[in-house]
Amino acid sequence: MVVDFDRRDGPDRWPDTPWGAPRDSVEYCLGMCLNINDHWFCSAPIQFWHGRDLEAGGRANEVGINWFYPPAWGPMSGHQPADGELVGIFVAVGSTRHNVDGSESIVHERSNVLLIPFGTNYNAGVSATAVKRYK
Repeated sequence: MVVDFDRRDGPDRWPDTPWGAPRDSVEYCLGMCLNINDHWFCSAPIQFWHGRDLEAGGRANEVGINWFYPPAWGPMSGHQPADGELVGIFVAVGSTRHNVDGSESIVHERSNVLLIPFGTNYNAGVSATAVKRYK
């Protein structure tokens, strides 16, 4: 699962957010939205620090066991999207993993949510770089 966007690197990149041990930081989190029982659920559990390999998002066929593995994700827990299932992909600045009050982000922004059919060989070839501010 490889997602690149215009605020990831360069002079306008998102700022690092302190997280974890001293001197550790997270730049952004990779997220997914799933439509389960006709209700959309979204979460951004995969943390990236500046310079982390884009392929660190993991294998598409392991989303259910590597992204949404504990019960904390409610209906998303263990859900593995089927090939062709419509999902939303987005990135959000800072550490959003289990951060329900937004306190672990310096700036509160996310990309647009790109709705795509899920699949291990899917290449969107499109840009979803517009930034949305959230509270």
